[in-house]
Amino acid sequence: MQKPKIAIIGKGNVGKALAFSLCKANYEVIIGARSNSDTDQMLKIGSMDLDYNANIAIHSIPMAISESDVIVIATPPLGAINILQAIKSTKSQNKIYIDATNSISSQVDQSPTVLHYLKENGINKVVKCFNSTGYENMMNPSINGLRLDMPIAGSDVESLKMAKILAEDIGFDVWIFGKDDKVELLEQFALAWINLAIIQGYGREIGIKILKREN
Repeated sequence: MQKPKIAIIGKGNVGKALAFSLCKANYEVIIGARSNSDTDQMLKIGSMDLDYNANIAIHSIPMAISESDVIVIATPPLGAINILQAIKSTKSQNKIYIDATNSISSQVDQSPTVLHYLKENGINKVVKCFNSTGYENMMNPSINGLRLDMPIAGSDVESLKMAKILAEDIGFDVWIFGKDDKVELLEQFALAWINLAIIQGYGREIGIKILKREN
């Protein structure tokens, strides 16, 4: 079965880390950006070169969306306004969208999350995933031999299934937190990681692992 082509909208560390990991898992990836003039920098995180970049292309946001099967939104929340315009201009309303943003400090059009904003504007195949940990864990989702956990949430079954496959393929264990009513909870989950890693000073090399006692 052919793997879907993935677009990642956003050239920040999270987007680039996801591009790295998805290419490592043999996915073809397109990074969607407003400008591709800084191609060399877009394939770096800090001073580190991203390997497996032969399968990474860089295009405009509309082209990245139109050429892909699954679109990961990894921009600040307000970036969803331009992304929605690109979705409509390319008639890509029925593709799968993964909201990897956090509306902790800013919201788009008074919507609680980007997922809600897209759904309010007629985009129904949306799921929340890849928002709850740092980019370091996106590139290396294991600590001391344990696979880290990736919580996901959404009401659309097809999108939820796809996000689960992608997260597992790059090395996470997946926990389904629920439907759309649990999406805001995942943003609080991200805030908990930020609190521990940054505010409490434990550092960015921490991850969350849920353990279940077997009877």
